[in-house]
Amino acid sequence: MGALLEARSEDLFRMKGILAIRGMEQRYVFQAVHALFEGSPDRAWRENEPRVSRMVLIGRELDADAFREAFERCLATEGGEDDGAAGEAEEGATEGREQAAASV
Repeated sequence: MGALLEARSEDLFRMKGILAIRGMEQRYVFQAVHALFEGSPDRAWRENEPRVSRMVLIGRELDADAFREAFERCLATEGGEDDGAAGEAEEGATEGREQAAASV
């Protein structure tokens, strides 16, 4: 996320979400406004609660598919290791959109 904020902080107006991080029993909750980022562990996941990551990005000239693909490359595989390849989230961004919201 640091690389994303560094590269696109002027275009990212707001970002928030909940992350399911392998090996962590708590949800990780974060929010950001431009380059200002705040995140911390939250409550423990409930017994039958699906452990899924959800995030919302609001900004200008955002390509939802490019962001989704970049974040999906960060996912850990079941029973395996994650490859740590976050990629460049700004790749594939399209020109001409004044504002866009991406929910990934």
